[in-house]
Amino acid sequence: MPPDVDYLLVGGGLQNGLIALALLNRNPDVRILLVEKESRLAGDHTWSFHQTDVPSAARPWFDPLISARWDKVVVRFPHHFRTYSSGYASILSSSFDEVVSKTIDRSSQSQLKRSCEVKEVFPHGVRLASGETISASLVVDSRGPIAQHRGTGYQKFIGWDVELAEGLLPTSPTIMDATVAQRDGYRFLYILPFTRTRGLIEDTVFSDSPHLSRTDMRQSIMNVLHDHGYQVRRLLREESGVLPMPWVLPRSKDPVYQPGLLRGGYCGGWFHPATGYSLPIACRLAQAIADAHDREPIDQVMARLMKEHASQSRFARLLNRLLFSGFAPEERYHVFERFYRMPLDLIERFYRLELTKGDQQSLVCGRPPRGFSFRTFLRNHFVRNILPSSPKPASFLPSQDSA
Repeated sequence: MPPDVDYLLVGGGLQNGLIALALLNRNPDVRILLVEKESRLAGDHTWSFHQTDVPSAARPWFDPLISARWDKVVVRFPHHFRTYSSGYASILSSSFDEVVSKTIDRSSQSQLKRSCEVKEVFPHGVRLASGETISASLVVDSRGPIAQHRGTGYQKFIGWDVELAEGLLPTSPTIMDATVAQRDGYRFLYILPFTRTRGLIEDTVFSDSPHLSRTDMRQSIMNVLHDHGYQVRRLLREESGVLPMPWVLPRSKDPVYQPGLLRGGYCGGWFHPATGYSLPIACRLAQAIADAHDREPIDQVMARLMKEHASQSRFARLLNRLLFSGFAPEERYHVFERFYRMPLDLIERFYRLELTKGDQQSLVCGRPPRGFSFRTFLRNHFVRNILPSSPKPASFLPSQDSA
């Protein structure tokens, strides 16, 4: 008996929205059911990325999502300032919701179910809270946070999307301004000018702790507004998050992929360990699934993609281990000050998690950044990774190590 749909996408966040767009671009007659428990897709987020993060094959279906784009970005450090011409862009969740919804609505074979809760997920099917069972050739479950980590740092942030009454925002995004006081880890400001009078101002910290000090971070944003002479007409929205930056693999009792069921998004480990961001990897996964439709067995595609992702992620976790174990929190900015002196093409490959062996050597070889202490590294490594008594984490791939 044929399944009810070809693809059943559980969760209406970034990952599954991209998969739906990629599949419908490849074949408008594909049968997709996207199920979301809330009344709208994608929550309340801003996703920003370098233009080179997106594969050229994905551009036809991906570009309609873009809310704003810029030709240049700026980084600022105590001893380094750089403007570089790497195209940059942002997607607002409101735009994401609109584009994905309209694309699915235009399809005669696909459907979006909002305010619909899934009770159980299993290979080739789901059971809804209503009791209805729906079968599929492939279920992609992209709900929920990442599995528990044994060792991780955190990127945590609060951002204000504001409309200004006085003052003009810069014309280019400042993706890292680390000239601010360093506290609780590597701290920087992030400014996205959607227009000259509307933008996102965000306080971000790469911290040892997942605790989000909302009062302190909101005060930091207010200080930035005051220091720049900005007066706010309206606070349009606030967004916040705590993203993992692990140096070991997460514990998980569920495999990332088994025939008929794929764990997508953060819960499947499809993110960049050294930035906490998921868009480049989510886009890559979506395009791979679409390319495989009616052309290549999905088992082969997933085996290849998982192997590539595991290899790149292993090196990214090494960078996290060095950052969080080898530097005092207030000294971590030296790592990024050194990084942003690197060639632009290396920086772009880093953000899309496609580093070459030569790139990896450039990042870890030679004189270490100021502030690195081998003694600190050994002490932190011992305390965080040897003293704790905990079971071994499940491997992303059985054949890969858990570095």
